[in-house]
Amino acid sequence: MINFKMIKAKNFLSYGNSLTTFNFEKGVHRIIGVNGSGKSTFPTDVFYFLLFGKSYRKIKVSQLINSKNKKELYAELHFTKGEDSFKIERGLKPDIFKIFKNGEIVPVSSSKRGYQEILEETILGINENLFNQIGIKSLTKNLSFMTLSKAEKRSVVENIFDVELFSIMLKNIKEKIKLIDFDLKTMQKDIENTELLIEQEIINIDNLTKIKKELELEAKDKIDKLKLELLSIDEENNKYVMGISIINKNKIIKESKLKEILIKKNELKNIQESQLSVKADMKLAINKIKFLNNTCSGCPKIKDLLVSENIDSMKSKIDLIEVEIKEINSYLSNKEKDLEKIDKIIANERFIKDSMYRNENRIKEINKIIKSEQAKEIKIDKTKLKNYNNSVKELKNKYIEAGKLKKHYLILKDLYSEEGIKAFIIKKYLPAINNLLNSYLIKFNSDIIFNFDTEFNEIVKTRHKENFSYFSFSEGQKSRINLAILFSFINFSIYKNKKSNINTLILDEISSGLDSNGRECLLKVLKDFKDQYNKSVIMIDNSGELEQEYLDKIFETSIVKGFSSIKEVIF
Repeated sequence: MINFKMIKAKNFLSYGNSLTTFNFEKGVHRIIGVNGSGKSTFPTDVFYFLLFGKSYRKIKVSQLINSKNKKELYAELHFTKGEDSFKIERGLKPDIFKIFKNGEIVPVSSSKRGYQEILEETILGINENLFNQIGIKSLTKNLSFMTLSKAEKRSVVENIFDVELFSIMLKNIKEKIKLIDFDLKTMQKDIENTELLIEQEIINIDNLTKIKKELELEAKDKIDKLKLELLSIDEENNKYVMGISIINKNKIIKESKLKEILIKKNELKNIQESQLSVKADMKLAINKIKFLNNTCSGCPKIKDLLVSENIDSMKSKIDLIEVEIKEINSYLSNKEKDLEKIDKIIANERFIKDSMYRNENRIKEINKIIKSEQAKEIKIDKTKLKNYNNSVKELKNKYIEAGKLKKHYLILKDLYSEEGIKAFIIKKYLPAINNLLNSYLIKFNSDIIFNFDTEFNEIVKTRHKENFSYFSFSEGQKSRINLAILFSFINFSIYKNKKSNINTLILDEISSGLDSNGRECLLKVLKDFKDQYNKSVIMIDNSGELEQEYLDKIFETSIVKGFSSIKEVIF
């Protein structure tokens, strides 16, 4: 149970810069005062601002600041929950929002909203809708249960029945399903995109395979042609080797022939020298004969001299020498011709060697080209395809797992839905709510039988008619119904939901719709209520006299020097 102890405030609406305190004490207390004196400010507006950081009346939060001082609005609330004590501080100009637990500040969240959620969900266990049903009722802000929207009714009911956790879980489950659906769509798209990539990669690999085969055929054809060229070069080189061999043989032959020619030339030289010698001797002999003929013509010795000089023999010898010279010259001429032929053969050596050198270079070039062509092999990388297939497999497995998880959450969604556990709990306790409601209607001297169905639509009966609607009744009757709903909800909350049990109930001008009998019934209910549950009931009421025997204290508000003040009235 939450026990609110006191509230303090300054520069709040019509209240000035002095800190005003209001204590929540057990009892039924009445606050009276002229209009505009600030009787609703304490505790209604201050209390609501402290709990929810909002204005209870239909004005902006900034308009809660005193219009004269225009700054330093400050308020604080003291309460206990179990063995823990709490203090809430709020302010405007400057902004203040602090929560203290057992004297130590509760760590501030990164946002005001987050800090407010800590206050409502973790500390108070009461949200704004529930507080408007069990903690405060105002004529100026008549948030009666019957006028709430379906969603607002559901929020109040879930808090009263202590099943809001299921709604939170349902909300979380829906969020998870939404995220899973998003993931499923994303994965499906990723699978489709990856499968398209696989198809494209297969096409690319097929195209590369075709290109590879074509290039391999081209390379093979080129290599075959180059190998044929190598064979041709080898054949040509073999011929060149044979040619070099022939040249080398001819060089040997030439050398031999040159030696032979040299010998013959030496022989010719000797013969020619011999010829010259014979010719000289013959010339000398002829000159002698000519001389004798000239000096002693007809001399018998001339004939002897011709015989003795062997001129005929020398002529014969010269003729023989000339024949021999002719033979040698003929021999030499033939040999020279042979040498010319040999030289022609030897002259091809440079050409052959150059050709062989060129062929060797060409062989190297061809071998290099063949090696290059063989190294040109196109490697088809199937890593991408493998990775894509692995990705698709992994994505499909994740998709299946996500689908299973979604089915699991869909089961939980049905379980935590309005027709699931919550419906079971509400159906179980609804008769208790209806019994409480009708017991309070009896206490308010009403002959109305008012029940809720599981959707919290009203089923109304009177003594004479059935199928009435809440909105068919007069304002006074609706006030009695609203109060009966209020007290039945508070009673049930105390019984079922300890965390939403609070010690305060503020009724702001709520009895104005009641006649004197209704107000007396209300006071009796409140007296029993505060005695049974140790409640601090605050009635802000200016609608005439109330039976003082039912009241514990009366407070009066007034305007002093332009600012509101509140004080207890002794009666």
